[in-house]
Amino acid sequence: CGRCRLACYCSAECQKLHWKSGGHKKVCGKEGSSGDRSDGVPGASGGGGAALKHPCPICLDNEDDAGDRGMCCTCGQTFCGSCKESMQERDIPSCPTCRASFDVSVEEDVRRLRQLLARPPGRHTPVAQCSLGETYSLGIGAVKDAAEALRWFHLAAAQGYARAQFHIGTCYHEGTGVLQDSAEAARWY
Repeated sequence: CGRCRLACYCSAECQKLHWKSGGHKKVCGKEGSSGDRSDGVPGASGGGGAALKHPCPICLDNEDDAGDRGMCCTCGQTFCGSCKESMQERDIPSCPTCRASFDVSVEEDVRRLRQLLARPPGRHTPVAQCSLGETYSLGIGAVKDAAEALRWFHLAAAQGYARAQFHIGTCYHEGTGVLQDSAEAARWY
C-alpha cells in the first residue's frame, strides 16, 4: 500500500479487489509506517531497504522515475520503468492511481496532457512538457511543429529533465527547428 507500506499488491486490480472487500482498508493508516511487510517476507516489495525519496506507487522498490518510466496523462502519477513494462505485459487497462483508462486515442492523451499542464506545477510537469514536445516533434496527436516542440523541450529541460535535454541536443544536431550547430548539440547531450 502506498499509504502505509505494510501491505503489497501484485497489481492494481489486486489492490482494488482487496480494498473493495474491506481487507487492508480497515487498518490502513493505523499501523504506522515502518516500511516492513505485514507478512514478514524479507526482500519483498515494500521491505526495509534504503528509504526512497519518491517510491514507485506500485512496487515501492524503485524511485518512480527509474528507467523508462511511465506517467498517467490524467493524474500525472509516475511509476518506474519495471512497473510500466509489467503493466504493458499484463495488459493493465488503467492507471493504478486514478483508474483513468490507458486505452484512449493519441488525441485524447494530448488533451489530457494539456489539462495536466494547466494544473499547478508538480513533479509531473517536466515529464508532461517533454511528452507534449514529443507530440509536436513527431506530429502524432498534434500538427507537426518543430518550433513548438523545441519550446516544450526547453521548458522541461530548464527543470533538469534529461530526456528533454537530449531532445534539444538532437534538434541542434539535426537542425530541426533551429540552425544546425554541433557545438550546441554537444552542450545539450
